[in-house]
Amino acid sequence: MTINVRLIANRQLIVLKPKEPFLRWIMEGDPSSPPPKFEELLQDLDSYLVPDSAGETDADVKRWVNKHWRLFFEQMLNDWYVDETLWPKNRSAKLFNEWVEIQHHSMVWDMANDDIAYETFDDDDEGNEGTVH
Repeated sequence: MTINVRLIANRQLIVLKPKEPFLRWIMEGDPSSPPPKFEELLQDLDSYLVPDSAGETDADVKRWVNKHWRLFFEQMLNDWYVDETLWPKNRSAKLFNEWVEIQHHSMVWDMANDDIAYETFDDDDEGNEGTVH
């Protein structure tokens, strides 16, 4: 089978890497569960395709992410605890940057021969595993 190597021309990739304060928050959120090790947090990081218009340089893309910090931060918090009462009360762009390292990758390669499938999640439907499009 031949693999088609294609550069995704209209997207860039950001990886959000949790820092030490994020780990402390996870450990404090549910003291009844054994906390994950910091190394475990770094094994499967949240990655996002962002529009190419986010910028040309790391600094440009990081500014774009910081304009949308709330969306990214709440997604990461929700990955750990869906109960929003456990989330930090005074969320801000400053706190986001203290808790998360933004890694930018401008070269995104598609190594699959099939089309990308998207999952959508309905907030009103508890337990919905998503719909593939």
